[in-house]
Order: sequence, then C-alpha cells, then structure tokens
Amino acid sequence: MANNFYYSGVDELFLIKRAGTPEDPFMPIKQELTVKYGKVRLIEIPSFQQGVSVENEDMLVEATTAELSENEYRVNYSTGDVFFNPSQEGKTFSFNFLGIGRVVVPASMIPVKTSDGTELNLQDILDTQGEIGVQIGNALTETENIKSLVTNNQVVTNVDFGSYKESTSTQITEQAEDIKSRGIKVEQFIPNITETEDKWDWRAAILNAVNYAHVNKITKVIFPAKDIIIRQQLEISNLEQTTIEMSKSKITFSSNSSSNQGALSAIIFRNLSDCVVTEAYLDIEVNEQQYNGIQVINSKRTRFIKPKVLNATWVGFSIYDNGEITSEDIVLDDPVLEYCRYGLLEHGLRTVVNRGFISNHWSESLEAKVQGEKPIWTEESKFWDGVIVRGRDWEFNKTVIKDNGQSGIYSGQTVGGSLNGVIIEGNWNKGVDFGATKTDVSSIREVTIDGSCVIRNNRTGDVHLYNTDYVTILPGAIIERTDNTYDDYDKYSQACIILNSDSAHNNISEVIVNQNHPTAAAIFVNDTNTPSKNNIFRNNRINAAVKYKVNANRNVIIDSLDGQFNFKSSVAFEQAVKSVLKQSLQENTGYLGREFLNILVSDDNSFGQLTANKPLRVLKSDGSRQGMTVGELIIDSLTASGKLFIHPNGTLILPQTPSELNGGVWFENGEMKYYAGAGVVKTIATK
Repeated sequence: MANNFYYSGVDELFLIKRAGTPEDPFMPIKQELTVKYGKVRLIEIPSFQQGVSVENEDMLVEATTAELSENEYRVNYSTGDVFFNPSQEGKTFSFNFLGIGRVVVPASMIPVKTSDGTELNLQDILDTQGEIGVQIGNALTETENIKSLVTNNQVVTNVDFGSYKESTSTQITEQAEDIKSRGIKVEQFIPNITETEDKWDWRAAILNAVNYAHVNKITKVIFPAKDIIIRQQLEISNLEQTTIEMSKSKITFSSNSSSNQGALSAIIFRNLSDCVVTEAYLDIEVNEQQYNGIQVINSKRTRFIKPKVLNATWVGFSIYDNGEITSEDIVLDDPVLEYCRYGLLEHGLRTVVNRGFISNHWSESLEAKVQGEKPIWTEESKFWDGVIVRGRDWEFNKTVIKDNGQSGIYSGQTVGGSLNGVIIEGNWNKGVDFGATKTDVSSIREVTIDGSCVIRNNRTGDVHLYNTDYVTILPGAIIERTDNTYDDYDKYSQACIILNSDSAHNNISEVIVNQNHPTAAAIFVNDTNTPSKNNIFRNNRINAAVKYKVNANRNVIIDSLDGQFNFKSSVAFEQAVKSVLKQSLQENTGYLGREFLNILVSDDNSFGQLTANKPLRVLKSDGSRQGMTVGELIIDSLTASGKLFIHPNGTLILPQTPSELNGGVWFENGEMKYYAGAGVVKTIATK
C-alpha cells in the first residue's frame, strides 16, 4: 500500500499516472471549482510535496484539522478532495497544483440498472446526487486490476475496459440497493483527521451522514458501535421516515461552551417526521454550564425507543420550542432519565411516555447527605422536578418517577393529560404538584389520574391541586403516606391530597387513601381567602385518624354506608333500622326506588348529613314504615340538612338533646324527633 498522507490504507487508483521525471513530469493545473456539500474534487490527484493553493479574496489557508474555520481548507492527497467550512458553501475558488495522475472513466459510459429495471448511466446519477462520488469511489476500488493493464500511459483496449466496466456497473448497482435497504454508517463519513480516536469529535461525521441521508433519501443512519464524543451541539434535522440507529453507541457530550438554563442542548432533533430513534445513550460531562441532554423541536410522529440520558445539568429530555407547541405525537418508549436537574420537560401535543424511569436520585446526592438526619431540599439545589408538563393531551403509562429533589410531576399550565399506572414516590416536595393560575378559567384542567396509579410518601403531599379545574382521580388509585420518618418535621407533615386556592369541580371518587400521620388529614381542602369549592369526594376508602378537613357547605362529600347498621343511643331499638341504610344501585335492591343513600361527613368525622334523592324512610319495629319526605329534610341534590353524629367505627349516633335542632334529627325523652319546617316538630316512634 502507498503511504498516503490521510488514508494509510488506501492506494491511489490511476489509469494515467505520471512519473514526475523530466521525461514524464507532473502537470501544472489551474482549475476553477464551486464548493458543494462542503467540498470540491480536483480533476487530478495533487502532488503532496507541492501542495494545493486556493485563490480567493477570502485569503484561505491550508489546515490539517477535522474542524475547519471560515478561512481554512483541508486537502486529501489520496483522493483529490478539498474540504471547506460550511460558510464557503456555493462559493467558487481557483486551485493551483501539480497533477500526478487521474482516473479517466467517463461517467456516461457506466450503465446502472435500478431496482425497477430502468437503465441509467452514472452521469445521470451524478447530476441528481452530488455525493454519489463516495459510492463510485468504493466501487472503483474493485477495478484495481486495471492498473496491471496500464503501463507508460498505454490506452486500455475496449475489450479489457468493457470487462471491467461491466463489473463496476454491477458493483455500483448493488451498493446503491444495499444502501437503500441497510442504510449508511456514520463511520463512512469520518473527516480527514490526525488526532487519535479518543480525541475525535464525531459531530462532523454524524452531520455528513445525516446530510447525505437527507439529500439521497436514505432511510437509515447507523451510529458506530462504540463510545464516541461530541464537543459541540449536534443538530440532526430534516429527516422523513428515517431510522436513526444508535443502539450500540454511547455518546459523551464533553464541552466548555457557555449555556445558562438550558440555552444549549447536546443533541437537537429538529423537523423530523415519521422517524424512529433507537436507544440514544447520552452522558453529559458535568461542569458548571447548564446543558440540556436531548431536545426535540418542531417534529411530528417520531418515536424514541429506549432513550437514556445521564447527568444533564438542566433538562435530560426536552420537547420544547421557546414556549410554543410545535411538536406532535412524540412517543418515548422505555426512557431512562437519571441524575439530571430536571428529567423531562414536556410541551407538545399528544406526547406519550411508556414505561419510563425518571429520577435525579436526590437522596443519594452529597447535597442531601451533608444535611444529616433530616435532608431538606432548598432552592439552591441542583436537583429539581422529575417531570414538567406544559403541553396538551399527554399520557404517562406505567412510568416510575421517584426520588427527585423537587416534585415528581409539576405543572403551571396544561390542558388534557392522563397518568395511567404510574408510580410516583419518595419525591422531596409533592408527588403531583399542579400549581395553576386562574382568572375565569384555570390554566390546568381536565387531567386524569387513573385507578392503577400509586402515589406515595412524597414529602410535602402526594397530590397538590392549586387553582385547578376538572382534575379527576379515578377509583382504585392509591394515595398514601406510610413513611413516618419525618413526622416531627412540620414541612413534611402534610395531607395526602391537598386542594388549595380556588380549585373547583375536581372529582376524587373511590380512591384508597392511607394517612399514617397522627394529625395530618387524609384529604385537605382550602377554606380561606379564595376557597376551593364544588369539588366532589365520593365513597373514598380512607384509613386515617383525620379523614377530611373540608367545608361540606362548599364541597360534596359522600361516604357510602353499604350494609346494615344499628343506631346507637340510650334508646334501645327492638330491631335494626334497615332498608334506607342498605342500597345496591346495580341490583336496585334495598328500599324500592332508592338511587343512593350516603353520609356527608364533617371535618373531624364526628358530624354528618343524610344524603338522598328520594324520601327517606325508617322501618319501625311493628313492621310499618315511617317516612321523612324530601321537603321535610330539605334535601337538595347531593346534600341535606338532616344532621346526625358519625361514630368512628362507622355506626350512627343520634344526638341527645332536650331541645330541637333546627332542621335536624334528635332524641328527646326516648323519642326520635325531627324538625319538619314551619315550626312543626314530628316524632318517629321507636317502639
């Protein structure tokens, strides 16, 4: 092999080669060429000893580095390629050099048969595919035996040339089809460099490969199966229906570029449509700059399979474009976002996250450990929320979000979203923290937490709704505080579910709420300043010393007594009161025509209201029925003013009082009485 300046393993291929002697001297050549795709190709192979000079008013100088500044160019003395900075694209230069030989194979004489049977010649392809020269160069190496037929500038015979022309044509066709089906490798586009591989910046090679795929409509770009480094922001853009295969690469972003609050991202995917990115693995080399890991901008219907981002000093994975929703239908399958300041910033339309794991592992950080026994997150922290959602109609499915310095999921504005089968636990502020602004309409509304979610042991509350509207927690969801480690620290002694400020029309039904704290309520609803109102709490299964701290006049609390219970009082009932306390909506059993009967419970679980939509009746011991009509109990929709006490074990205790309770039910001298309105007191016989 020849000892070439850049490619030590590549021989020049000549049909005409000069000896450089007085009898056969190198040829002085002056050639004018226009830069296209960042390079030009000289008509002959230039002499390395004499070099190549470029004439232009820009005063360009020759360099040997991979990255070229605006006033530099680089020559490949094996192939005759001259490379330029992208700023020189489209400019025309004059080149002076000594030609030592050239390949003379007219492109118009090389036929190519495409997959559909159409026959073209190589010149046709060159006219439409500027970079096809790379393929030709590979194919022409197969014709190296031609050199044995060419001595002293001897002309190749038609027979010999025809034989090798056919071989070359076949090889080019096969390579073209192979590239279409198998894609191109980034390693095919490594720039001419002199550094050792561990110091390479792969950015230029990746950009060249992506650009080639875009121009030539190649549908797969394959990253190298090794650890690689990029030192400047890499932008992959303008691809359609393309697979970016990164599954065997680990990319380290090692940069000193300035970046404040995520102004710079290590990798940007911009203007992708119907693409798939497989197993992008990105590790940020930590310094004082604030870098995003991966950012998606203005892209549609693109799926990221198993992306992994570590140590982003701002956001690990960002779907964000300067506050505007420009990306739609982005899917993240099995993402892993760890040790990032923020894990994920979602600001798209219909973003879907499946089976993710998001944690910045705050409890493992030196920041937490230096605080000793009671780690307390502060705003100076470098570990914030696991997820921030700002888009519309997003989904998180079977995703684990845990041990983040701030909240598991935070939002200040979002409309339409769902958490399905997620586990949000051990975050050091809230589990779900929705803090909306509100004038007439809340900036956070129509979000659903489904019944397979578990939200537990988040330090300052598991679900926090502030100024939100129409947030629904569906039956079966588990919201619980079972870790008592910080019971004596007020900031960490919070309700499991908190509704603050003007939260309205939120619905929490048949949710399992476990609160182990001795004084913090399971569910707390704000009742001061701008109180929360018109929220519904229906049939929740609560295990807590204090179930609710809720103003029942502004909100609806429905605790169903499904089954048969006895009234407990000093009056001995001869038989249990039934029918009205046992109800099945599905079977329509119990008292005929009843749709529901529930108890509206007070803040301290010692006071309640009967709730019904039909007249309430009591079965007396003689078998007759005593009715209390809707009007007599002043029942309005889901609330009623008939009052009674609730014993902690779920039984009812009617108040003992010597005088009537306005609108209430009470015992007086062994008789059960109620106020029927207009000054009328009625008695219900108990024996």
